[in-house]
Amino acid sequence: GKISVAGVKSLAPSLDTLGCFGRTVEDVALGVAAMSGDLDLATIENLHNKPRIAICKTADWGLASKEVASALALARFSAETIAKGKVSDLDLPPHLDGLREIQTRIMLNEMSRSLAFEREHFSKKMSPQINQQIVDGSQINYSQYATDLLEAKAASSYISELFADQLDLIIAPSAIGEAPHLKEGTGDPVFCRIWTLLGLPCINLNMASGPNGLPLGIQLIAGPGKDCFLLSAARALAKTLPDPVLRDQA
Repeated sequence: GKISVAGVKSLAPSLDTLGCFGRTVEDVALGVAAMSGDLDLATIENLHNKPRIAICKTADWGLASKEVASALALARFSAETIAKGKVSDLDLPPHLDGLREIQTRIMLNEMSRSLAFEREHFSKKMSPQINQQIVDGSQINYSQYATDLLEAKAASSYISELFADQLDLIIAPSAIGEAPHLKEGTGDPVFCRIWTLLGLPCINLNMASGPNGLPLGIQLIAGPGKDCFLLSAARALAKTLPDPVLRDQA
């Protein structure tokens, strides 16, 4: 909700989020500051206090490639330089294991309504995948949709308490492997779904390169409203990376 989505074609109003790509953390900070009007973001403060950091592999860790596992291990090593004590492991409680499915159902249900006009009049110009997603979404009844929204709200409250009491920063995988080639699409969003659902500020950093020389990323996730802190932590962590090219992200 930091950046207005006014004027953007809606896909799933409960989830739609604008962000930015940039060469460095500072470039991203400037972009988000300009788009949101929160000009404090344009100046990244040094990280003065050592944050409490945890690695969260999520329930979908089995989908991660060995290269992603290596990138996350490097992230842990780098995070220990800026952390308050040892970087811990965060296992989300079992009642949150279904968040990915909840996010998917909410997206498909809202998508089926947001794109109803386009499907009615221009279905032949839309990809088979999108047409099928619209059909799938239309088959999710309102009762299920309403239940999913309530579950998402409860999960958001739990995570907010977690950040308030135990953690400052979560590190999680960004994707199941290295960046795909353009013709293969944008890749599997499985590791982003739950953080999008929870509406938390996130930033991706490149940690390494995969077998094809394309980037492998991890994401840093902060508590609600902690955008300034997230940018400070991301820049601090990037400065600890052993590869000078990757350090340039700072």
